[in-house]
Amino acid sequence: MGSVLKGTIETAGGGNAKGSSPQAYFLMKLVREPVIPEDVYSVEEVARLLHISPDRVRSFAARDNNPLPIRHFKGGARGSLVLRDELIDWLKTNTVSAVEEARNRRREKYDSE
Repeated sequence: MGSVLKGTIETAGGGNAKGSSPQAYFLMKLVREPVIPEDVYSVEEVARLLHISPDRVRSFAARDNNPLPIRHFKGGARGSLVLRDELIDWLKTNTVSAVEEARNRRREKYDSE
C-alpha cells in the first residue's frame, strides 16, 4: 500500500472508518497499513500505529512533562491501555506539522544569515 492510507476501511459495524469520526480518520492517516479504529489500544498496537517500539511508547508514558496517557486496571501492571481519544489529543500536542517545521527551518536559516 502507499505511504498514506487512501479510501475507506470497513468497520465491524458495517460503516466505514472514514465516515465514523474525524478523529478516527486523523489517526488512520498516520499509519501506512489499514487499521480498524478501536476505542482502546494496547501498548503494542500504539507502537505499530506510530512505527516505534513498545519500549519507546512506554518511555513517552514515563515522561514528567506531558506523558502519553497509558491506563491500567488498579493494582495491575499488565494490560496497559491507551484510549483512542486521549492518544489523538496527545499526538496533536506532541507532534508538529511537517509543513510548519520546514517553514520554521527556512526562517531560522534566513534569520541567521
